[in-house]
Parts: sequence; structure tokens; C-alpha cells
Amino acid sequence: MPLLNSGGERCALQPGTYTIGGNGRDALPIPSLEWRSAVATITVPSSGPSTIQRITASIVVRLNQEALGIAPKQLHDGAQIEFEGCHLTFTTDNAGAAMVASAANSGEHERPVRAVPTATTVETTVRARIVKVSSGEAIELGNYKVVVGRDASCDFVVSGMGVSRRHFSVTPVQGGYLLRDESANGTLINGSRVSGTYLLGHGDMLRLDEEDLRFELEGAAPPAPTEAAAPTAILDMSRIRREMAEGAKRVSAPTALAANLEIVRGPYAGASFPIDRPVCSIGRGPQCDVRVRDESVSTSHATLLRKGAAWFVVDLRSANGTFVDGLRVAGERQLTPGARLKLGSVEMVFRSLNADVETPLAKRKTSWLSALLRPFRRAAPSADND
Repeated sequence: MPLLNSGGERCALQPGTYTIGGNGRDALPIPSLEWRSAVATITVPSSGPSTIQRITASIVVRLNQEALGIAPKQLHDGAQIEFEGCHLTFTTDNAGAAMVASAANSGEHERPVRAVPTATTVETTVRARIVKVSSGEAIELGNYKVVVGRDASCDFVVSGMGVSRRHFSVTPVQGGYLLRDESANGTLINGSRVSGTYLLGHGDMLRLDEEDLRFELEGAAPPAPTEAAAPTAILDMSRIRREMAEGAKRVSAPTALAANLEIVRGPYAGASFPIDRPVCSIGRGPQCDVRVRDESVSTSHATLLRKGAAWFVVDLRSANGTFVDGLRVAGERQLTPGARLKLGSVEMVFRSLNADVETPLAKRKTSWLSALLRPFRRAAPSADND
């Protein structure tokens, strides 16, 4: 069975027609070609020789150092294909054919026009997956491109009228995964719309229409190996008292912590959670960064996002809602230092540790009361004069 090599990238070709360049459904699954313009097609018949044909006149494609014309050319073992600095080698490999036949017999890679990656195709040591927050359904990301969208032919189907047939693709790159938006309505990552491509990081929240997805890296290292970063499954009151006693030092001394959440109402009142990453998940589930084991809190309840110097909270369609200073969050809402964050029956105080000035809640209440009584105070001297 034919094989196509591009440097360290390699894929086996089943019978069908493939496009060199572009990111269409029939494009070769070689990441280095995905961002190139489509320049030619390779046709692999069930029997007989494979052929290559140019599809554009604006880019010169050379086969064995000779420019391709409009007519198809036969591909022989060891044929060299070159265009715009890209170099491909077309070969036949019995070992590769056996590998592809084994994958076909096991039911994998059922699409007839999709090239099947072999064991040497752009491998990444990073294991990851994309999870639907609402249902927990997930797709494991391997060493080949995954397409997410509304169409039943996509690798991961997400329903919704605002979801495109092919909404975005995720391609393995060196050390991670690269998302490419291909939608009409856009893809939001951590509340911001993607422009072109985006290198995904652990915990990134992806929104397609009304569906939320989460990108997870297997075995991702925690941001800081400290006791304070552990979720409160069994409440350790001595640790909480120690944290509260050292609170002033943490605010005044140089620190990597960006914010802090403290439970002030609920069964875990007094618990404190340091926030030392720009994206932080909150909920009852074990996968959350801030884990609150209260039945009124959803498994994946909300997400804290940092944009520049500002913090926002995003409700993940929780059952009991997310409230900021008494107002229910619809979408996302900015958090100010000292804001009251309510998830179910659990109430927290948000503090931005990098803020220049943080106004305590008691002072804000006093200031409000003083403003209300100010007209009466002004009127009091006039009554004495009478």
C-alpha cells in the first residue's frame, strides 16, 4: 500500500483521492501541509498505479524535479514531490500495508477518503481529551486530526443550530494540540473568540453555540505543589486557621497567587482556596480545581477566568445558578475585589490578591449607610438654629 513521507511525518494511503495541502475532508492528515494551499491531488485506485494531478496554476508543483502540467502523472516508488519548500516522498511499504489492513479489520478509520496514520505519524507524547461538560461524553485525542461539529461524519458530534457542520479541528503538534476554527459563528475559548488557531492548554473551556467543552491533559502537573492548592474534601480547620493568620503576609509579600476564594456561608465556612492560574474550574466533581462537596453545587458549576487584570466568572449552566452580589450570572460577569460569589447554597468572597486597593465588605456597607444618612445630617444643624 502506498505511503507518503514528509520529513518525520508519514501516512498510509487507502484507495481514494487525497488533496495535498488545505484542511478539507479529503486533505492528507499531515500537520505541516494543513496550513498550505491545496496544490494537487493524489488518486490511489484499488488496483493499478497511483497518479498525481495539479489543481492550481499559481503554485509550481514538481514531480522528480519536473513541473507538473494539467495532465495526471503516474507515481512510481520513490517519487519526489516538491512545492514551495515542501518535500514529499511517495513509496510503497508492505509493513505499512499490513498495519493499515489490521486497522481496517478492527473497524478503525472507517472513512474511505481519510488517510490512515501509521505508527510514525507526527507522534506526540501528550495524551489529552475533549469532554462535553453537560454529559461527560469525551473523545480521546491521538496522533491524528480530530474534527468537531454538527455533521454526523465528524469525529466528535456536537448538536445545536449555531454549531457549524465542521466547527473546528484539533491537530497534534510538537508537545500539544492546535485548534483551528472553521466555523461561521466562531469558537469561544475561555470567553474569548478564537481568531484562526489556538494552542490548547489544560482546563481550557470551549463554547460552541450553547454547548461547553473542556480540554484536559492527562497527568497535567498542578500549578503549585502546596497544601493550599488541594481541594477541601475533608476540612482541615488547623490549616484554615494558619492560612487566615498568614493572609496579611500573603497579600503584602511578593506571591504567585492571583486571587483567593473564601467560603463564608455553607458547611465549609472558613475554607480558603488560592487561585494561581488564569482559568480555574469550580464544582463538586473531582476534576475541578476548586472542589466544594455540597449537594447544591453542580459537578461542573462555574469557571473563573482572568483577562488582563480583570477577573470574570462564567456559569456552566448549573442547576442552582451562579450569583454575583445577588445578581444571577447569564454568560459571564466581572468580579471586583470583595465580591460575593454564590454557588447553590455556598457563598464565597472573591479577593484579587494583585489588586492595588481592596475595599473590605464592611467598609463598603459603612460607606453606603453614610451616603444614605448624609441628607439628614445636613438638616440637623438647621433644626438646632430654629
